[in-house]
Amino acid sequence: QIEDDAADYLNRMPEVEGKDPEAERRKILDEIEVAGDAGDLLEALEKLWNVKKGCAGTPDFKKWLKMRKDLDAALQAKQAVRYVPAGEFLSGRGRETRSTGAFLIDVAEVNCAAYSKFCRETGHPVPRNWSGNNFPPGQASYPVTHVTQADAEAYAAWAKKSLPTEIEWEKAARGTDGRDYPWGDTFKPGHARIATERPGEIGETGKPLQGASPYGCLNMAGNAAEWTASSVEGKAVVHGGSFRSRHRAARTWARALVEADSAADCIGFRCVRRLP
Repeated sequence: QIEDDAADYLNRMPEVEGKDPEAERRKILDEIEVAGDAGDLLEALEKLWNVKKGCAGTPDFKKWLKMRKDLDAALQAKQAVRYVPAGEFLSGRGRETRSTGAFLIDVAEVNCAAYSKFCRETGHPVPRNWSGNNFPPGQASYPVTHVTQADAEAYAAWAKKSLPTEIEWEKAARGTDGRDYPWGDTFKPGHARIATERPGEIGETGKPLQGASPYGCLNMAGNAAEWTASSVEGKAVVHGGSFRSRHRAARTWARALVEADSAADCIGFRCVRRLP
């Protein structure tokens, strides 16, 4: 029903200067009707985002906002992503004010099943801990690890997304209020897979739910640490800590600098799609 509502609103879009409005409406509507996967729906969302200026300052602006909200909800039903709005947030240990554009980010790390599909379709080499072309038994929904930053970037490009920059990752993890952990300022046992007296164990993506960030992203503390697109002094920036880390390394602002060509059992990634 959400997709039907979004399609209905899109069909009644206001005119966009310089284009045939009916043709534009029909084109986007057709794309939604045949959307077989989340990637197609992402394309429709991006096109809707780009016609915003055709609605600004008119009675149709509220209708545009409703269209975008409905289509975004349909997108989230098809693929686990969350919307992070443009604007300022408190960044780093010192809580300095920084800003990002708007983007969509994966709820959880890319899992082995998704990465396996990428490798099959592109011929990209599989992680070294896989047997042949198969990920370890029972780990379809576990984060893919043993991947380099370049491997993560190749997957993101195939998925028509990108690796998040360091500040995009941090904003998605902590929201705007400068919190130290995705759920607040104090570490809470059971909210993240991390090391205590000894290294913990990696687990499924998307759990535990109580460890969610303000935007609804999971595993941004612990489980698999995550590659970003950023680098410092020639090394790649990794965030989030892992099942091998103590909780201080899992703070939202804490970074690790890692050789970009390393492939560890505790580093994975998630992707973003930036909205123009």
